[in-house]
Amino acid sequence: MNFQKLFEVSTVKQFIEAYNQTKLPSRLPLGASYFFFKNGIQPMWEEGPNRGAGAWIIEVANVINNDLNLIWSDLLFTLISDGFKELSCYLCGITCNVRHKQSQKVTIWTVKTTLNNYEQIIKIGRILQTLKQNVYEIKSIKYKLHNRLSNNFDYVL
Repeated sequence: MNFQKLFEVSTVKQFIEAYNQTKLPSRLPLGASYFFFKNGIQPMWEEGPNRGAGAWIIEVANVINNDLNLIWSDLLFTLISDGFKELSCYLCGITCNVRHKQSQKVTIWTVKTTLNNYEQIIKIGRILQTLKQNVYEIKSIKYKLHNRLSNNFDYVL
């Protein structure tokens, strides 16, 4: 993949300044993506903490793109404000993919799921499920292992 680092932040103030300088996801061209990851973690499923891990995939209906922008913003601010609390250590990063005109995806990457942390990974999904209870037009929320070649999902909410 060809990545271009837009910014690196270590404080909430730096994040807000950088966020205000970036385009909203709905303004990105088709095929573009945003990646926001913890320091030292690359958005590549075969490397480091992502190896053997998975992600919660939120498929957003493309009504007016407002929901994509709001979900992306809400999740970014939840991540940087420690809104996931004790679950934050199970998160690697977040991506936003603008791939199709019909739908886009916001993905929360988690660490490798084990017998010891399985319940925490599911809790993250349940928190994400509350997005469906808001006004957002979400088609689905599913968990998938990164190395899974098929379109089968490991957990669907």
